[in-house]
Amino acid sequence: MSWVDVLILVILFINGMHGWQRGLIYTFFSMMGFLIAGFVAKMYHPVLSAYMMKNPKFFLFFHDMVWRRIKIAIAGEGASMGMVPGENIFQVLRFPKGLETLLMKNEVIQDYSAKAMEGVQSYIADVLTRMFIDCISILILFMTIKIILNLLAYGLNGIASLPVLNGMNRLGGLSLGVMKGLFIVLIFLTMITPFAAMAEKNIFTEGVDASVLGKYLYNHNPIIAMFEKFTEI
Repeated sequence: MSWVDVLILVILFINGMHGWQRGLIYTFFSMMGFLIAGFVAKMYHPVLSAYMMKNPKFFLFFHDMVWRRIKIAIAGEGASMGMVPGENIFQVLRFPKGLETLLMKNEVIQDYSAKAMEGVQSYIADVLTRMFIDCISILILFMTIKIILNLLAYGLNGIASLPVLNGMNRLGGLSLGVMKGLFIVLIFLTMITPFAAMAEKNIFTEGVDASVLGKYLYNHNPIIAMFEKFTEI
């Protein structure tokens, strides 16, 4: 048994004890709460967004805010360093490169983003307002679902804490905690796989080779197996 085995066992033990203390209900909702809230927010945010956009007060409030931001950004850019040829409105607004690239794939936005430098910013303001409202809708739904799930977990955990169910609740929490710890180990092994494969012998690769658990999980990592279809020729 090497230090890698000891480290893996410690991770499993800590997460298992944490699950034992919290119980099955809290551990389950802790693991699944973000996924459930994210899924619900993704599926139903268009409904909330549509409601907010149809409400003149909501839409005009956000539109005016976005419009002022565009005017100030363009005015500041022009006053400080002048307009750069070929620069689009999203570059002036300092959007993240990934989001800028995604938005600029739209041909209509490409056309209007160039015209925006000449003073036609209304269309861009509408697009950004709708995007901003979508983000707000996702955040509202996500936080609402998380709060509801936390309240539900609190109530169910109170029932599961009764003497008859308490033992099962704790054993279930222990099991889920160990599974969570194992998942953390597998994620870590997945992340270091490229570096371990390219690097020469070092303390980590030697530790994995000398271990029992570490070597087995490294060579039989189910997360790595999920990417096999991307490497098929």
